[in-house]
Amino acid sequence: MSGFKLAPLSLIVGSLFVVNAVQAQDFTLDGSSADVTQNVTAEDKITSLNVSGGHTGTITGETITISGTGNVANVTTAGHPTATVSTLTIGTDQTKKVSITTDKDWDLYNNGSSLTVLGEEIHLERTSADGANYGEAFRTTGYGTTKVGNEKTKLVSIKSKGDCIALLPYGGKSQTNGSVTVTAEEIRLEAGANGIWAQNNSTGIEGAYAPVVLNATKGIHITAGSSALVAMSQGRIELNGNTYIKGENAILTRGESIVTINKSGKDIVQMEGDINFNYDKPTSGTGVDADVNINLSGADSYWVVTWGQGKPDDLAKLEVHDLTLSLSDGAQWTPTKIVENDVVNNGTIYTNMNNLVLNGGAVNVTSPDVQVTVDNLTGDGGAVNLATDLTAEEGQQAGTITVTKADENTDLTVKLKNADMTKDLTADDVTPEQAAALNKNVQGDVKSTVKVDEGMYNGAFDVTDAGSTISRGPNSVMQSTLELAAATPLALNRILVNDVHKRMGDIRSMKTTSGVWARYDGGKLSGDADLENDFHTIQVGVDTMPTADAPRFGVALAYTMGDAEYARGEADMDAFSLAAYGLWMGEAGQFVDVVARLGKASTDMTVDGSKKGSMDNIVTALSGEFGWRFDLTKSFYLEPQVELAYTHVDADDLVLSDGSNYRFDDADSLMGRAGFALGFQCPETGNSAYVRVSAVHEFMGDAGVTGGNGTVYEIDGKDTWVEYGLGANFILTNSTYLWADVERTSGGYLDEDWRATVGVRYNF
Repeated sequence: MSGFKLAPLSLIVGSLFVVNAVQAQDFTLDGSSADVTQNVTAEDKITSLNVSGGHTGTITGETITISGTGNVANVTTAGHPTATVSTLTIGTDQTKKVSITTDKDWDLYNNGSSLTVLGEEIHLERTSADGANYGEAFRTTGYGTTKVGNEKTKLVSIKSKGDCIALLPYGGKSQTNGSVTVTAEEIRLEAGANGIWAQNNSTGIEGAYAPVVLNATKGIHITAGSSALVAMSQGRIELNGNTYIKGENAILTRGESIVTINKSGKDIVQMEGDINFNYDKPTSGTGVDADVNINLSGADSYWVVTWGQGKPDDLAKLEVHDLTLSLSDGAQWTPTKIVENDVVNNGTIYTNMNNLVLNGGAVNVTSPDVQVTVDNLTGDGGAVNLATDLTAEEGQQAGTITVTKADENTDLTVKLKNADMTKDLTADDVTPEQAAALNKNVQGDVKSTVKVDEGMYNGAFDVTDAGSTISRGPNSVMQSTLELAAATPLALNRILVNDVHKRMGDIRSMKTTSGVWARYDGGKLSGDADLENDFHTIQVGVDTMPTADAPRFGVALAYTMGDAEYARGEADMDAFSLAAYGLWMGEAGQFVDVVARLGKASTDMTVDGSKKGSMDNIVTALSGEFGWRFDLTKSFYLEPQVELAYTHVDADDLVLSDGSNYRFDDADSLMGRAGFALGFQCPETGNSAYVRVSAVHEFMGDAGVTGGNGTVYEIDGKDTWVEYGLGANFILTNSTYLWADVERTSGGYLDEDWRATVGVRYNF
């Protein structure tokens, strides 16, 4: 029993030593000759903990602190593979915090044994890289099984000036198959050298792997001064959960090892660092081939990487066959330049991406110096983003991607970017001929199409790998702004130029000479390029008849508020107009209505969410309507109607806040309408209702816009549509009546989805 040491108090029960602290103490626990159990308080500290010889160590407590100099906690089993395994358990599910710290040597060392560390939070830190063992925070060797944390653990944090986690062979032997599993909500590794090192010293042995598996429900964060993940000689590393890696090398591997990241394909992966299939003749000499499987899924996932391999004199040793990268749902891979080195024993040369699976992901080729080669391309397809310098000589304007073999259903969409990859080149920046030349930078057995989005002036287009250019239609900003500009006279025509029924209701129902009226008129206009224009008008008027047989003369003031949306923007319009009208009504049912208008429309526009501008238009209009009511019976009537309206819009230039400018032509509209109303009038009350239908033709209406680069877009304004609606007139008192009218139009360039008018008139 002389090998067992503890202070200050011990109780011997058979071969089991139970130590109970009566006050805050520093403990030195040596379980080399007997099992040991220690319960500690938050004030206690264990300065040394050793378990060996097939014995068991158990440390419990709400807060467990192990801190000292050198190897402060280790469990060792000698004589493998036949020896009885030593076991060390630190913490339980009830433990709040485990903290293990040393200045040099290991925090934890598991040599061929069973080690379990549990707690709500687990912190390991090696504060110095001095001393032996490569500055590792903790090491597990072959035959050893280490489990740190479980599903109840919130945080595992490991910090080291050297390596954080190492899994190595037992006694330097190969095929000893140790394992490390770390489980928590969040895992954080901060390494001055390497984050994880897994090595089994075996090659070509089926099933012989040394696995390090990290499982995190919230995130795995690894930062490393050298390599984040190192897998050597059938080492295996598996990361499950949202993964964030940053290091000079994200992955360094060789010797038939396996690295798997995001096996489920459901997590975010963000990696910055190279992948290095490392050949080092002086220390190893094994081939560099390894199985690397990385799944990047979602727009938040990316990998910025170069990848290479040391160059041996035996070129067969640098063959790589199992590098697989999966990109889906907007995930991005950014390979960067590889520098070749012809040094025999070490150095860096380019190696292919063996298997690339694209399902909506993207490959970023960030420089003309980057040359990406993919052996096998599968999946639904994705994007290749080419950083492009159009000022360089042809053939040197962008990097290349070469696909040796692609699935027949896997197509690439090529997007041309500016040199620093901050924005897409548009049809204003690149011509179809330039795009066709750049499409040749996608080489090999794969179908590719360059897709160039519209700019501020030119329309979008596609260029196939056969060199064909496919236009995607006119520029929507040009089209929409012109539609909006063209819609101004048309909208104001339809809003302000309207038949007498909409404006004044059935004025025949009142016999007085003078009156005042007010109405609301609102609706929705829609056109091409996703144009939608909601409008609301308030109009008030007053009129009188100088004599009993004279025409009725009046004036009206209107305010119109318009709210337009289109493919890439929106616009708000405010219009004020003044109208003067004269209405003659004959004894036999005839009527003539003439209206002259003057208005001003101010429009504020926003394009692409941030580019703003405004324009002002002066609108003048003159319209005339003639109708004749024929009584079919005592209650029913038929009223044919014709109307002609001319509108002129004095155009304004539109200058957006980004400098884009558009010059509009003046617009003229001559609109003719012919139709009829079929109505019913109650003989007792004088209330009436009607349905109506008209054919409307625009005889003029042409409009044009010239972009700042000289691009011209024009609309042939000639158009024909059908207008149909119904309305009613209600006499409230001898001097007051109310009217309402609803309508739609169909078949026109600009249609009314709906329109409603409600008005009231008071006669005196």
